[in-house]
Amino acid sequence: MLSSLALSFVLLFGDLPTQTSGRVVYQVRSPGTPIYTEPSRRADRIGAFANGTRFYGGVEVYEGFGCSRGFIREADGGYVCLSHLRQVDRPTRAESLPILKKGTLVPSRHAFVLHDATPVYERPEDALYGMPAYTLSRGFGLVIVGSAVFEDQRYMRLRDGHYISRESLGWSRPSDYEGLEIDASDALDFAFAKGKRAAIRDASGKRVRWAERREVFRIARIEGDRAILRGELEGHWVSVSDLHRPRFVPPPEEVFAGEIFIDIDLTEQMLIVYRGSRPIFVTLVSTGRKSTPTREGLFPIWVKLAETDMSNFRDPEAKSHYLMEGVPWAQFFDGDIGLHAVYWHHDFGTPRSNGCVNLSPKDAKRLFELTRPNLPPGYEAILRDSEGRPTLVRVRR
Repeated sequence: MLSSLALSFVLLFGDLPTQTSGRVVYQVRSPGTPIYTEPSRRADRIGAFANGTRFYGGVEVYEGFGCSRGFIREADGGYVCLSHLRQVDRPTRAESLPILKKGTLVPSRHAFVLHDATPVYERPEDALYGMPAYTLSRGFGLVIVGSAVFEDQRYMRLRDGHYISRESLGWSRPSDYEGLEIDASDALDFAFAKGKRAAIRDASGKRVRWAERREVFRIARIEGDRAILRGELEGHWVSVSDLHRPRFVPPPEEVFAGEIFIDIDLTEQMLIVYRGSRPIFVTLVSTGRKSTPTREGLFPIWVKLAETDMSNFRDPEAKSHYLMEGVPWAQFFDGDIGLHAVYWHHDFGTPRSNGCVNLSPKDAKRLFELTRPNLPPGYEAILRDSEGRPTLVRVRR
């Protein structure tokens, strides 16, 4: 006789799959479908499948807390509630997320709300009657997924299917800045221009030109407040106070040989990536402002998300609110404080975040692909992988 769960399986999906193969293909039908270590919603989460992912899973149905239809076991050993799945006669399909189109810097198209109390409509024609579904505040960052024209007015479609006037929005222009790779043979003698007014001077002290923003210099030596340059600018100098200079501090003993390690220098607004004890990459970042500082300490990356929304709507003490949709390559290490790309500013090298470590899109993508846990294809979030050792992040002054 069939168990009640097996019978539910038949009613949901049709005939039970043959037992000879021992597995079938399931398709995820809900965004962020959780994967658990045990067949229970109380169990620890491994990660989350993206909507539309197709994967191999077992035919046995497991009873468990929080899922009336039972759980199935996917090929890597995690458990998924059948309420989020349907069985399909199609090949498996799992894309690496987020998907970045050729020639773009971020996965989604973003725009900013220009005015407070900007109306959002269920349908473009509702604007004719002044019937907004809700309003949005100035500065909110939105993901745009399409558009429509009504009465010669263009409206942009949001992720929830609602519409906002094109005239109420300003387009995002993400930074194409990226940091510096460090080869094993490289001398660690470089620095980045600070701000917009770093002067390059000749031996007499005459200004030759202004440095480009975040321009990289090679330093021959330091003489007082003068950083004497080498290479193409040999003999010229820049004031030490006009430079971000990396301070290479060995990783802690908790970092194993060959492991990736992230070191964040709050004073220099700089992030250094190590492989074991060797630095391999350095870049400028934006950490927390004085009022919302990034906490010092040593932290493991506890979750990685292909994209996530960021807001402070749940903060009862917030004097104003912010919303940034579709923030890519997010890696959280200290509660809700994490590393992530930004599409709303270019001020890397200056503290200006609400506590997170802001990276350019290119740098955020690079780090995301280096750190553990790895985000498998078909997943939109990962909390643990088979290695069991997340990348460590150190925040220091």
